Amino acid sequence: MSAAGTTPPERLTTAAAGETQLPGSWGPDGNLIFTSARTDKNQSDIMQVSVTTGDVKSVVTEQTRSSQPALSPDGHWLAYTSTDLFPHLFVRPFPNVNDVKIPVTDGPGQDAAWSADDRTLFYHSGASLRSVPVTPFGGSLTIGRPVEAIRVPQTSITDTAVMATPPVNNRFLVATPPGSSQAPAEYRVVLNWFDELKALVPATKK
Repeated sequence: MSAAGTTPPERLTTAAAGETQLPGSWGPDGNLIFTSARTDKNQSDIMQVSVTTGDVKSVVTEQTRSSQPALSPDGHWLAYTSTDLFPHLFVRPFPNVNDVKIPVTDGPGQDAAWSADDRTLFYHSGASLRSVPVTPFGGSLTIGRPVEAIRVPQTSITDTAVMATPPVNNRFLVATPPGSSQAPAEYRVVLNWFDELKALVPATKK
């Protein structure tokens, strides 16, 4: 649908039974959108969807949860989160994703976002927003040393992106939990709550 909300939503894909499809990032020409397709709690794959034709193609298939795909602005590198016990970031060349798999983090890291010039990757690690320089070299990338860019509220491990980098230097858009990083333990729904209220509050006599 239009970002301005001027057109109704249009279905692009139909998930298989038990599958959850979550959007990731756009390709530079606006024709491809990268998604994660989760089949169970331990595995999800990276897919690409053609907006014009509706064709769906598998991009990254691993025995882990592969999610949060982020294609570089030049369309040559695909960063994504691979979660086994902990989330880690990897980069693969696109479209030849099987040529090489490059680790970006040796510790926990998730939710990659590229700078506008393709030379920096930003990602979450615990309560830190980190940046790492990346330099193309032949058919691979040289990954620099990560540094902390800013402290942010810690986010949980999700399959959807919670960070974006607008085309303005030194600015980030980060989705953070309101007030606390702790998710509620449960949600309660009360039906016929007015009848319960009347039972709890005795009627007053005139």
